[in-house]
Amino acid sequence: MKRPRLRTCVLLGVLGALLALAGAAYLVSQREGVTVAAFYERLTVGMTEAEVAAAVPILPGDYTGGYVHTTSRPTCQGGLPIYIDYCTRADGTVSAPHPLTGRPIRGKWWRGKDGLVIVFFADDHRVTERRYYPGYSRSWAGYHWDRLVP
Repeated sequence: MKRPRLRTCVLLGVLGALLALAGAAYLVSQREGVTVAAFYERLTVGMTEAEVAAAVPILPGDYTGGYVHTTSRPTCQGGLPIYIDYCTRADGTVSAPHPLTGRPIRGKWWRGKDGLVIVFFADDHRVTERRYYPGYSRSWAGYHWDRLVP
C-alpha cells in the first residue's frame, strides 16, 4: 500500500484547521447578545447618574463583539440637536462639545444587538438627553463580504 505524500497530509491538515476555525467563528456569532432598546425605555430625562446605574443592569460599553455597527436616525428626548458630534470611548463613556456653548458634555453609552443607547448628563449630574439609534452589528467577514459582492 502506498503512503500518502507529505504535501497531501499538510493540505488535509490545513483544510481541517480552516473548517474548525470557520465552525468556531459561526458558533461565536450565534451567541445571545444584549438588547438595549429596553434600556432606552427605562431611562428618562432628569434621572440622576445613580438612578441610571440602577435602571440599567450592565456596565456601559459594547456588547456586540461586531467589527462595525450600522445605525439609523435616532429617537431623541432632550434639548440637544440631532446632529451633535459625539465621541464614544471603550470604557462606555461619551463626550461631545455642547453645540451652543462649546462646553464639554459627557454621558454613557450601551451598544447591543438591536442598536445604541446614549445618555448625556448636565452639570448637575442629571440626564439632559437620551437617544436610541436602531441598528445592527456586522462581523469582519460579513462587512467585507458585503463590499465584495454587489
